[in-house]
Amino acid sequence: MGRGDASSGATGRVPLAGAYDHPGGKCGVVTISPIGDYSTPGRIPQTAKGLRRRSLILKVASKLFADRGFDKVSIQDIGKAAGVTGPAIYRYFPSKESLLVSAFDHLYQRASEGFGAILAESVDEREALEKLIDFEIQLVNEEPEKIRIADSEVRHLPESRAADLRAQNLRHLKVWSDVLRKVRPDLGREEVDGTVHALLAMLNSASRRRGGEPLSPGMRNHLRDMAHRMVLDQA
Repeated sequence: MGRGDASSGATGRVPLAGAYDHPGGKCGVVTISPIGDYSTPGRIPQTAKGLRRRSLILKVASKLFADRGFDKVSIQDIGKAAGVTGPAIYRYFPSKESLLVSAFDHLYQRASEGFGAILAESVDEREALEKLIDFEIQLVNEEPEKIRIADSEVRHLPESRAADLRAQNLRHLKVWSDVLRKVRPDLGREEVDGTVHALLAMLNSASRRRGGEPLSPGMRNHLRDMAHRMVLDQA
């Protein structure tokens, strides 16, 4: 989902990512390991009820950050939208910044697990690429606010986490590039990188749909068809 350069080290948008593990997926590309949850829980016991409330607060905060921007949302705004008092949020998250970090981490963890499963289960690179496309569309459908946050709110992350996310960005882009390069050996390195960025930009643009309603089956099929025409028709 990113627009950084996997080969040069430049970074732009921070996408979903995981950490490299070892070669050994069935399709012959590097696998991804879960990155873990870097978010910092608040002081309340992690009961089922507490976890549900924490998840609701994170969902509400993610929508507000995506719609208004991180710097235009207050803890009071989040509390009001979540149905709790603003100060009560600190029982679940120590700061507004930790809510932002948690939004990134939730998205990255889900992506890491999905990518790892795809690379481990695919029998060849073409199948892996088709599954990566389907998974990206699934994330765009189910996590549109977090995808928009990953595009626009990186500058508000703590410096230590921003560096970590930039590294994950490059790893994620490299997975896409490695798979595409094997499927499309006719493309040079620069063309592969450019195609990956264009593909992700096209798919992720659907996260900006009005109202945040789920994508219709027809729209999901349309995105899939466009993605296949972009990267698979020449394979």
